Amino acid sequence: MKIQSTLEDLIRAARSGDQNAEELFFSKLRVRFFKLITLELQKNPVIVKRIDLEIEAEQICQFALSELKKLYPVNSSTFSLILAINVLHNVVDGAIANILAELAKQGDEEAENLLFSMIRQKLVERINRKRWRTGKNEHENE
Repeated sequence: MKIQSTLEDLIRAARSGDQNAEELFFSKLRVRFFKLITLELQKNPVIVKRIDLEIEAEQICQFALSELKKLYPVNSSTFSLILAINVLHNVVDGAIANILAELAKQGDEEAENLLFSMIRQKLVERINRKRWRTGKNEHENE
């Protein structure tokens, strides 16, 4: 609980214009992002066997943080940790898909199968989300 309040304190200070607080916040967020990215990459043994995990995780982390800063600056009212995690997951998913696509282009069947499996899973999630958003009786009106 202490870590959460510290992050929230840093966000408040950054919103009030404290540049040091913003830098400290993003350095703490970078550490957390790096760990999450590394774990996500390690879930895919096809990828781990063919990349330098440290270098790839660092590149993805830097890109995720730059996208977060661009889309939701910490000093804006739209910034939240939930949005930060959503940006991170989108960036990681995109990076994994790109890595798998490159491996599939090189003839790696395992990477190709994993890529199509990932695409299928994302499509199913999207369909389920769309269904959830429609009203309960909306399908009866069609």
